[in-house]
Amino acid sequence: IENDTEELETACSRLALLFPAGKVLSSSDVEAVLSRNRQEDAFSLFARMISGEPEWALEALDTVLQDRQGGAVQILAALVWSFRRLLRLQRLAGEGESFDTACLKCGIRARSLQALHRGAMSRYSLEDCERIIGLASEVDGMVRSSGSGLERTLLELFVLGAMKEKGRLRLSAPAF
Repeated sequence: IENDTEELETACSRLALLFPAGKVLSSSDVEAVLSRNRQEDAFSLFARMISGEPEWALEALDTVLQDRQGGAVQILAALVWSFRRLLRLQRLAGEGESFDTACLKCGIRARSLQALHRGAMSRYSLEDCERIIGLASEVDGMVRSSGSGLERTLLELFVLGAMKEKGRLRLSAPAF
């Protein structure tokens, strides 16, 4: 949950309803309940991709697609936006900016988002971000030309290509 008192109260109320009074909860009990009830969108999908756990990211993608919070083009656009912001952070850091200053220049003010981007910077280099953005462009073109029948498969390939191959995945046939 975000750093918000109302969300915390809601989450605690949910836990109180699901578990008997007096039960000692482990962190895995709490995470299991919260993850089942968490709203997913393309921006939380980005966070799952940063985690380095493909199963978790694909589960988030599945939730986003089931909830129809946008089609493949909109999901890709949001992911590209996130990777471009990460690319900008990498460039600013490469130019000698401190992480905090780079975050401010990129409009990342919330501590939770800063922590997410710090992890993302250690996972994805500037070159990785450039390749991932290129892969997203390739997938976007394929989604637009193939229709909705292949959306899920293409998005899954993008997520896995970004996470495991860091954008080195090529989906188009090589030219002869």
